[in-house]
Amino acid sequence: MNLTITNIKRLGRTERESVTIEDGKIRGWNLPEEGHGETIDGCGGTVIPALIEPHAHLREPGQTEKEDLASGLAAAAAGGYGSVVCMPNTSPVIDDPATVRALQEKAAGLGLARLHVAAALTQGQKGEALAELSALRDAGAVMFTDDGRTNENARVLRLGLEYAGSLGMVVSVHAEDATLRADGVMNEGEVSQAWAYRGTRPPPRPPGSPAIWKSWPGCMSGATGPDCTYSTSVARRGWSGSVRPSGAVCLSPVRSVLTTSP
Repeated sequence: MNLTITNIKRLGRTERESVTIEDGKIRGWNLPEEGHGETIDGCGGTVIPALIEPHAHLREPGQTEKEDLASGLAAAAAGGYGSVVCMPNTSPVIDDPATVRALQEKAAGLGLARLHVAAALTQGQKGEALAELSALRDAGAVMFTDDGRTNENARVLRLGLEYAGSLGMVVSVHAEDATLRADGVMNEGEVSQAWAYRGTRPPPRPPGSPAIWKSWPGCMSGATGPDCTYSTSVARRGWSGSVRPSGAVCLSPVRSVLTTSP
């Protein structure tokens, strides 16, 4: 089946063009009309490659009252996302190879956006003992993370970073200190006091600089070798984090952050 989309622009260009798709693959640009197949007016839109979402909660297994693979991957495809990385904080936690394989097989059968599975760094995301990282990688996991849980046992995190580095894998850290967060439900201040809500108070920091406790996972990553990304808890506060090849941590202000990526 042929499909031609007319009146569109390529990314970075201004001229209007057409693209022909045959059996799900791009056949060519600005091909002569062949008198068959469906034609759609692109209304001057821009054609770009499918986007990648590296941090999504699809809630399978065990939390399908919130989301499931079918609804999440369908929404991704409708929004122009071709690949989605799902987080492992499910019930049970995605910390064994069989679960990784089962999710991939189910997603492949749906024929929607492609699924990539992030597996837990530690067993049950408890931060006490490493999961079977090598087996998880072999099963198809694309990264390790205890997303939603903080890795505050420095020794376990160091071992996890070293092991992941030896496997050529990326680790994403939920950059938050649970002891500082406590049970707060909003920033501490006049509003929390007026409403009698428990507030969360960040540690003091010099004006214009990020809190130092956000950077220690990156410092450890610089010492152990593997790539380390910060979860969106940092980005939402207006800072992006990265680890340079020299091992130095670079924390810099950003105007806006749509998502984080390995």
